[in-house]
Amino acid sequence: MKTSATFTGDTKVIGRVGIKPSNSGNTLYNPLLTKLNQDIVYIQFVIEEGKTKEYIDAIKTLNILGTSVTGPHTHAMMELVDEIDESAKITHHGNTLVNKDGHTTLYSTDAYGMVSDLKSRTDIGDINSDEKGTIFTDNFLEKFDVLQDVSYRPPVTEWTQRAEKLGKTVILGSAMFAHQGAQQLRLFTGIEPDMTIMEKMVHEGLLKA
Repeated sequence: MKTSATFTGDTKVIGRVGIKPSNSGNTLYNPLLTKLNQDIVYIQFVIEEGKTKEYIDAIKTLNILGTSVTGPHTHAMMELVDEIDESAKITHHGNTLVNKDGHTTLYSTDAYGMVSDLKSRTDIGDINSDEKGTIFTDNFLEKFDVLQDVSYRPPVTEWTQRAEKLGKTVILGSAMFAHQGAQQLRLFTGIEPDMTIMEKMVHEGLLKA
């Protein structure tokens, strides 16, 4: 079986680019790719603001399959890639850069991750638990039958625990992260991941991150 410590000249590269990219993708993708026996490695790229064009040129030169995109690069790439997918046009930013034979396309997979996890659900309140100074009272939580946290760190928050005690259906941000991560993997590699495995790996990865 391919191990994450074994690389050759044929090993393909995917990754994450940002000024200070988090370790969440590394703790998810490398164990997953090893489990799938893929000769692909996930790497974090620290790129300064204003260096987005040089990064895109490097991706083409090195034939990197693609990267998730964070920080100011999400907007800067809108002016620099060869093609912008409709998903990125609608959201006015892209978080997924795909390189196919030197042709770069920018996608947004965040909305996909949310919608995929919310299919067939109604009366949903989306809450970002990263908002500073916001207090989600029991009266506020009582307004909804189903609530989704759009932040995945930490995996479980104080308000999600309270909502569950109130008998609400709570969708953790880790579920959205799993679906958007699965979509990125499809775009980068063509691999169709098993969502049961994906969600398990996301949960384990976030606990380690």
